[in-house]
Amino acid sequence: MELTIARVFRTATLFAVVASAFVPQEVHLTGGLTSRASSVVKASADNLPKEATIPPAALLLRELTSSRTPASAKEARVKDIFALRASSPESLVRTLDGLLAEVDRAASGPGRVLPGWVGRRLPLPLLRTGCLARLLASTLAADDSSKLGGSSGAATAVATEDPEWARQRRSALSVLLRQLAAAKSVRALEREVRQRARRPLTMEDMLQFTPEGLETPKYDVVDDKPQWQVRHYQGFSTAALDGPNDGGSGSSSMGPRAFQTLAGYIFGDNEAEAKMAMTTPVISDSGGDRARMAFVLPSDYWAAPNSAPRPRSNSGVVIEGSPFGTTTLEEAPSSQVGTAVLWFSGYATAETVESKKAELLRLVENESTWEVAPSSSPFVMQYNDPFTAPWKRRNEVAIQVNAKQET
Repeated sequence: MELTIARVFRTATLFAVVASAFVPQEVHLTGGLTSRASSVVKASADNLPKEATIPPAALLLRELTSSRTPASAKEARVKDIFALRASSPESLVRTLDGLLAEVDRAASGPGRVLPGWVGRRLPLPLLRTGCLARLLASTLAADDSSKLGGSSGAATAVATEDPEWARQRRSALSVLLRQLAAAKSVRALEREVRQRARRPLTMEDMLQFTPEGLETPKYDVVDDKPQWQVRHYQGFSTAALDGPNDGGSGSSSMGPRAFQTLAGYIFGDNEAEAKMAMTTPVISDSGGDRARMAFVLPSDYWAAPNSAPRPRSNSGVVIEGSPFGTTTLEEAPSSQVGTAVLWFSGYATAETVESKKAELLRLVENESTWEVAPSSSPFVMQYNDPFTAPWKRRNEVAIQVNAKQET
């Protein structure tokens, strides 16, 4: 009897899902019985510029979320979308808002909460867009500066007329679109995110998340722990900028203007007008009402920082050595000094960074062989660009340590 009831329930659920997939979405919004064809035409007219070659939002989402769309076609489509940033920024905003409207409809429908066995049996566009709605919500929740405040709820429940909230949603969707271009399907992407969330992060994961083709400071691992490690860095040079602490942690403590100033220096806004290669990570420190941000210079300038292009006098940028205390093995043996590093993924938000700094300090304090160096304070290293998905980001908090002396 119980088995029969279960079968009836499953059959009824499947029927409801199939029916809902063909019900015009405008019924829930306006009460009108419009056709699916007129819905697509309306989305095209309202959300996309007339001269655009990008398909209407509903069709575009089907193309990007389906496993049947070739990877090359997805990549080309996403490239076309973000090419609007240079040719027509207004068109890009309308395109993203049109896609978000489709995601919002799925987020408020059955595709958002259907059990997994239904999703496996019914690869419908509604269910795929529901997957994207959940990914959007989790991406927004990963940023504690968003209005979700870390909630895992629907991404549509907060006032979309707020310009800042609308910007955050477009930014999160932009991150996901780039991931969809490389994923087999949206459901495969969601499975990947869930699998990563269930297992602990290792340094091997962090190395995979490090951008390819960018120089990064070289180091030797002095002491390898399950959750953290002690490194000895070789010497390198940085372009740094001091400024007021805006109240955040990491790169957010100085705001985007500091980042733009340092990036400008690297890309040619210096007295020699010399363009340099981008590197990683961006190093940030904050304490009290002051904060500091530093870009690693290319290795051509590591041995002789004074040979780097001179910053413009009014920029505030200064050229200096690495922030890790020691720079060569001759100055202090690697067995006596080091940099304790704790890695984490996700967005390096103010709340997360403060939590990770406190965790690193606890780990070092409970360690029998290392102690925090005098006058040392934790700092942050961020390796990825803003468009990297939170589950593929490499972040680290670090602090200078000394070997404990035997008594």
